[in-house]
Formats: sequence, structure tokens, C-alpha cells
Amino acid sequence: MLSNQIRYATRGLVYLAMHYGGSPVPLREIAAFGKIPEKYLETIFSVLRRGHLVESVKGKHGGYLLLSSPERTTLLDVIRVFDPALVTGELPDGDPDYALWKDIEDVLVGRLSALSLSGVLDLLRSKDKTLHYAI
Repeated sequence: MLSNQIRYATRGLVYLAMHYGGSPVPLREIAAFGKIPEKYLETIFSVLRRGHLVESVKGKHGGYLLLSSPERTTLLDVIRVFDPALVTGELPDGDPDYALWKDIEDVLVGRLSALSLSGVLDLLRSKDKTLHYAI
């Protein structure tokens, strides 16, 4: 199961993807959209900034921007910032279960690296026809 950090980070990044190419988006706006406590989101976005997925802009009209386009930022990029090991983690290569979990990890890596933030937006729009985002 994915951590809340990863889920909330993805939710926040999807919101930034909706505003890609525009002005910086204030954290309070991202928090309100994602129904995420602002203090918790502040911590998450600090990690995303250190992971080079977002840039913070200071000042009166400051906020956050995606560093790469929504087409180039994948779910694997997001997850790796919080959990670089993904599935196999600290499992030693000689462990009897290693081959099984490595195969599962390879499938996940393939799917997560193929799904960009813009793909997530398309998926959300197709699943819920009530979602109308202006980009």
C-alpha cells in the first residue's frame, strides 16, 4: 500500500500539472484542492523540492511550480523521492523470495514509469466526467 505522503504528493503534483506553464501556485491552494492539511503538505513539498520535482518561488506571488512538464514527470519519479527501494528494499539478493519480489518490482517500475502526471489527469477525467479542470 502506498503511503499517505506519496498519495498526497501525487494529488498536489496533479494540481500543479493542471496549472503548468502558469504562475506559481500557493501551497494553501494546493492543500485546499487536495483536502490535505497545509502543514503536512509543507513537509511533503519540501521533500519534492529536494527531489527536484518542484521549485518554490518566494514572495507575495510565490508558490510552487513543476520543474518538468507533466508529460515528463512520472509516478515512478514521485514514488522514488519518498521510497527509492520500492519493493525489494533491503531484501538481500540471496534471499529465497528475492526473485519473486524483484519480478513484481520490475512490473511496477514499468507501469509507474509509463504513467505521467498528464496521464494521471487524463485518467481522472475519463473516470469522473464531473472533473472539469482548466489548464
